[in-house]
Amino acid sequence: MTLLLLAALLQGCPPPQKFDIYNDSSQDLVVLFTDAPVNWPRGTVLEIRREEFQRLQWVRVSLSPEMTSPVLDVAFPEGRFRYSVGKAYAVPAPYELGAKSDIKRFQVRSDKRLYAVSPSTAFATSIDEQPQDFPLEPVELRDGQ
Repeated sequence: MTLLLLAALLQGCPPPQKFDIYNDSSQDLVVLFTDAPVNWPRGTVLEIRREEFQRLQWVRVSLSPEMTSPVLDVAFPEGRFRYSVGKAYAVPAPYELGAKSDIKRFQVRSDKRLYAVSPSTAFATSIDEQPQDFPLEPVELRDGQ
């Protein structure tokens, strides 16, 4: 199912209106957009609106050499990590906010994983239950990646 959603996204389905990602890592981070890095202080929400998705890195996926998928690169004090935004689209309906899935909510914890956050859950709270395939594990980037 995740593969089908990813394929639909990659073939031109519009992204959600916005991703809200709360920095619950207890560290100040830096988001590595393609045009400029952006400071992401601990305890704040990073908003990525539809028009800002072009600022993300786009990488080839193994499904097809022509397919690309957006990724979010984040610098932690101990290294750089990449999150698959394409996989984040697969968050199920109870974790979406808005009638047309306009907003998807997540938080990055100190373990560097990306957790889905339901609209009824406040940011910066313990998240015990997660939908299938969550939390998302980042990939650590090495120099030159």
